[in-house]
Amino acid sequence: MIIEESNIWDTINNSKKSKPSAEWLKNAYNPNINFELRQEIAIRLGQLSKVGWIKIKALLKTYGNKEELILAAGLTYQDDAKEWLLNHLYSDDTMNIKVVEALACWGGTLPIELIKKTLEEKSQQMKIAGLELLKFKAHLLSDFDLLEIAKSPLNDFREEIVIKTLTIIQRRESLEICMAISDVIQKGSDKSAYYGLMALGSIGTEISKNILLDLVENLKNAERKELAKKQLNLEI
Repeated sequence: MIIEESNIWDTINNSKKSKPSAEWLKNAYNPNINFELRQEIAIRLGQLSKVGWIKIKALLKTYGNKEELILAAGLTYQDDAKEWLLNHLYSDDTMNIKVVEALACWGGTLPIELIKKTLEEKSQQMKIAGLELLKFKAHLLSDFDLLEIAKSPLNDFREEIVIKTLTIIQRRESLEICMAISDVIQKGSDKSAYYGLMALGSIGTEISKNILLDLVENLKNAERKELAKKQLNLEI
Protein backbone atom coordinates (compact mmCIF):
# COMPACT_ATOMS: atom_id res chain seq x y z
CA MET A 1 0.00 0.00 0.00
CA ILE A 2 1.38 3.40 -1.05
CA ILE A 3 1.14 6.08 1.64
CA GLU A 4 0.38 9.62 0.52
CA GLU A 5 3.35 12.00 0.81
CA SER A 6 1.36 14.46 2.93
CA ASN A 7 0.50 11.68 5.39
CA ILE A 8 4.15 10.63 5.60
CA TRP A 9 5.23 14.21 6.37
CA ASP A 10 2.47 14.51 9.00
CA THR A 11 3.65 11.35 10.74
CA ILE A 12 7.30 12.40 10.61
CA ASN A 13 6.59 15.94 11.81
CA ASN A 14 4.59 14.57 14.75
CA SER A 15 7.30 12.08 15.69
CA LYS A 16 7.94 13.80 19.03
CA LYS A 17 4.61 12.42 20.18
CA SER A 18 4.94 9.02 18.55
CA LYS A 19 8.01 7.90 16.64
CA PRO A 20 7.26 5.93 13.46
CA SER A 21 8.49 2.34 13.60
CA ALA A 22 11.15 0.92 11.32
CA GLU A 23 8.51 -1.16 9.57
CA TRP A 24 6.31 1.90 8.98
CA LEU A 25 9.27 3.85 7.58
CA LYS A 26 10.15 0.93 5.31
CA ASN A 27 6.60 0.81 3.98
CA ALA A 28 6.51 4.59 3.56
CA TYR A 29 9.64 4.59 1.39
CA ASN A 30 9.09 4.69 -2.34
CA PRO A 31 11.62 5.72 -5.01
CA ASN A 32 8.91 7.71 -6.79
CA ILE A 33 8.20 10.13 -3.95
CA ASN A 34 9.92 13.49 -3.43
CA PHE A 35 13.71 13.13 -2.92
CA GLU A 36 13.71 15.22 0.26
CA LEU A 37 11.09 12.93 1.75
CA ARG A 38 12.95 9.80 0.68
CA GLN A 39 16.07 11.22 2.29
CA GLU A 40 14.23 11.96 5.54
CA ILE A 41 12.82 8.44 5.69
CA ALA A 42 16.26 6.95 4.99
CA ILE A 43 17.95 9.08 7.67
CA ARG A 44 15.39 8.04 10.26
CA LEU A 45 15.91 4.40 9.35
CA GLY A 46 19.66 4.88 9.65
CA GLN A 47 19.22 6.29 13.14
CA LEU A 48 17.50 3.07 14.22
CA SER A 49 20.82 1.18 14.10
CA LYS A 50 20.42 -2.60 13.88
CA VAL A 51 16.68 -2.74 13.18
CA GLY A 52 17.07 0.17 10.77
CA TRP A 53 19.79 -1.65 8.83
CA ILE A 54 17.55 -4.70 8.43
CA LYS A 55 14.91 -2.52 6.76
CA ILE A 56 17.45 -0.57 4.69
CA LYS A 57 18.95 -3.83 3.42
CA ALA A 58 15.49 -4.97 2.34
CA LEU A 59 14.88 -1.67 0.54
CA LEU A 60 18.25 -1.90 -1.22
CA LYS A 61 17.33 -5.36 -2.42
CA THR A 62 13.95 -4.16 -3.68
CA TYR A 63 14.85 -0.81 -5.20
CA GLY A 64 18.57 -1.00 -5.89
CA ASN A 65 21.42 1.17 -4.65
CA LYS A 66 19.62 4.49 -4.19
CA GLU A 67 21.98 7.13 -2.81
CA GLU A 68 19.80 8.00 0.19
CA LEU A 69 19.72 4.32 1.20
CA ILE A 70 23.50 4.01 0.80
CA LEU A 71 24.09 7.01 3.07
CA ALA A 72 21.54 5.67 5.57
CA ALA A 73 23.48 2.40 5.73
CA GLY A 74 26.45 4.38 7.06
CA LEU A 75 24.29 5.97 9.75
CA THR A 76 23.41 2.57 11.24
CA TYR A 77 27.04 1.93 12.26
CA GLN A 78 26.48 -1.80 11.89
CA ASP A 79 29.37 -4.09 10.93
CA ASP A 80 27.16 -5.81 8.38
CA ALA A 81 26.37 -2.43 6.81
CA LYS A 82 30.09 -1.66 6.59
CA GLU A 83 30.72 -4.95 4.79
CA TRP A 84 27.85 -4.25 2.40
CA LEU A 85 29.28 -0.81 1.62
CA LEU A 86 32.78 -2.18 1.00
CA ASN A 87 31.33 -4.82 -1.31
CA HIS A 88 29.61 -2.06 -3.30
CA LEU A 89 32.51 0.40 -3.30
CA TYR A 90 33.11 0.08 -7.03
CA SER A 91 30.65 0.46 -9.86
CA ASP A 92 32.09 -0.30 -13.33
CA ASP A 93 35.65 0.07 -11.94
CA THR A 94 34.79 3.53 -10.58
CA MET A 95 34.55 4.39 -6.89
CA ASN A 96 31.01 5.19 -5.81
CA ILE A 97 31.19 8.57 -4.07
CA LYS A 98 28.07 7.90 -1.99
CA VAL A 99 29.58 4.68 -0.65
CA VAL A 100 32.81 6.49 0.28
CA GLU A 101 30.78 9.20 2.07
CA ALA A 102 28.75 6.55 3.90
CA LEU A 103 31.96 4.87 5.12
CA ALA A 104 33.15 8.04 6.90
CA CYS A 105 32.43 6.86 10.44
CA TRP A 106 34.56 3.75 9.81
CA GLY A 107 37.53 5.78 8.55
CA GLY A 108 39.69 4.65 11.45
CA THR A 109 39.22 0.99 10.57
CA LEU A 110 39.66 1.22 6.81
CA PRO A 111 42.92 0.26 5.06
CA ILE A 112 45.19 3.26 4.55
CA GLU A 113 45.61 2.29 0.88
CA LEU A 114 41.89 2.79 0.34
CA ILE A 115 42.05 6.28 1.87
CA LYS A 116 45.08 7.12 -0.29
CA LYS A 117 43.18 5.99 -3.37
CA THR A 118 40.26 8.32 -2.64
CA LEU A 119 42.69 11.23 -2.30
CA GLU A 120 44.26 10.40 -5.65
CA GLU A 121 40.92 10.90 -7.42
CA LYS A 122 40.52 14.16 -9.35
CA SER A 123 36.96 14.88 -8.21
CA GLN A 124 36.70 17.48 -5.45
CA GLN A 125 33.76 15.63 -3.90
CA MET A 126 35.78 12.41 -3.75
CA LYS A 127 38.80 14.15 -2.23
CA ILE A 128 36.60 15.75 0.44
CA ALA A 129 35.08 12.34 1.20
CA GLY A 130 38.58 10.87 1.39
CA LEU A 131 39.67 13.59 3.82
CA GLU A 132 36.67 12.75 5.97
CA LEU A 133 37.98 9.17 6.14
CA LEU A 134 41.47 10.48 6.94
CA LYS A 135 40.08 12.59 9.77
CA PHE A 136 39.06 9.40 11.58
CA LYS A 137 42.30 7.59 10.67
CA ALA A 138 44.75 10.40 11.50
CA HIS A 139 45.14 9.57 15.20
CA LEU A 140 46.54 6.17 14.24
CA LEU A 141 49.22 7.63 11.96
CA SER A 142 52.64 9.08 12.71
CA ASP A 143 53.30 12.70 11.72
CA PHE A 144 55.46 11.43 8.85
CA ASP A 145 52.77 9.10 7.49
CA LEU A 146 50.05 11.71 7.93
CA LEU A 147 52.07 14.30 6.00
CA GLU A 148 52.84 11.81 3.24
CA ILE A 149 49.11 11.32 2.69
CA ALA A 150 48.20 14.98 3.23
CA LYS A 151 50.88 16.32 0.86
CA SER A 152 48.73 16.08 -2.26
CA PRO A 153 45.52 17.65 -0.86
CA LEU A 154 47.59 20.36 0.87
CA ASN A 155 48.90 21.40 -2.55
CA ASP A 156 45.56 21.16 -4.32
CA PHE A 157 44.44 24.22 -6.29
CA ARG A 158 40.99 24.09 -4.64
CA GLU A 159 40.70 26.02 -1.38
CA GLU A 160 38.09 23.77 0.19
CA ILE A 161 40.39 20.76 -0.07
CA VAL A 162 43.42 22.63 1.31
CA ILE A 163 41.42 24.06 4.23
CA LYS A 164 39.91 20.70 5.18
CA THR A 165 43.40 19.17 5.12
CA LEU A 166 44.66 21.93 7.42
CA THR A 167 41.95 21.15 9.97
CA ILE A 168 43.22 17.56 10.11
CA ILE A 169 46.96 18.17 10.41
CA GLN A 170 46.73 21.14 12.80
CA ARG A 171 46.06 18.74 15.67
CA ARG A 172 49.77 17.82 15.59
CA GLU A 173 52.68 19.84 16.98
CA SER A 174 55.80 18.61 15.20
CA LEU A 175 58.20 20.81 13.25
CA GLU A 176 57.31 18.98 10.02
CA ILE A 177 53.60 19.69 10.47
CA CYS A 178 54.21 23.35 11.31
CA MET A 179 56.49 23.71 8.29
CA ALA A 180 53.84 22.20 6.01
CA ILE A 181 51.29 24.71 7.32
CA SER A 182 53.82 27.52 6.87
CA ASP A 183 54.24 26.48 3.25
CA VAL A 184 50.49 26.89 2.65
CA ILE A 185 50.60 30.32 4.30
CA GLN A 186 53.36 31.44 1.96
CA LYS A 187 52.22 29.86 -1.29
CA GLY A 188 48.48 29.27 -0.96
CA SER A 189 45.50 31.48 -1.77
CA ASP A 190 44.51 34.28 0.61
CA LYS A 191 41.75 32.16 2.13
CA SER A 192 43.99 29.10 2.52
CA ALA A 193 46.72 31.31 4.05
CA TYR A 194 44.21 32.74 6.53
CA TYR A 195 43.17 29.27 7.69
CA GLY A 196 46.82 28.25 7.78
CA LEU A 197 47.65 31.13 10.11
CA MET A 198 44.67 30.28 12.31
CA ALA A 199 45.84 26.65 12.40
CA LEU A 200 49.43 27.57 13.24
CA GLY A 201 48.25 29.94 15.96
CA SER A 202 46.08 27.22 17.53
CA ILE A 203 49.02 24.82 17.98
CA GLY A 204 50.57 26.98 20.70
CA THR A 205 54.05 25.47 21.03
CA GLU A 206 57.56 26.93 20.90
CA ILE A 207 57.91 25.47 17.43
CA SER A 208 54.75 27.16 16.14
CA LYS A 209 55.77 30.45 17.80
CA ASN A 210 59.18 30.37 16.11
CA ILE A 211 57.62 29.68 12.73
CA LEU A 212 55.14 32.52 13.22
CA LEU A 213 58.06 34.79 14.09
CA ASP A 214 59.83 33.71 10.92
CA LEU A 215 56.67 34.43 8.90
CA VAL A 216 56.36 37.90 10.46
CA GLU A 217 59.91 38.66 9.38
CA ASN A 218 59.77 37.17 5.89
CA LEU A 219 56.21 37.31 4.53
CA LYS A 220 55.95 39.74 1.64
CA ASN A 221 52.15 39.90 1.65
CA ALA A 222 51.26 42.75 4.04
CA GLU A 223 47.88 41.33 5.03
CA ARG A 224 49.30 37.91 5.85
CA LYS A 225 52.22 39.49 7.71
CA GLU A 226 49.81 41.50 9.88
CA LEU A 227 47.72 38.43 10.68
CA ALA A 228 50.88 36.49 11.53
CA LYS A 229 51.78 39.27 14.01
CA LYS A 230 48.36 38.99 15.63
CA GLN A 231 48.66 35.23 15.96
CA LEU A 232 52.16 35.57 17.41
CA ASN A 233 50.97 38.15 19.95
CA LEU A 234 48.19 35.80 21.02
CA GLU A 235 50.72 33.03 21.63
CA ILE A 236 53.09 35.30 23.54
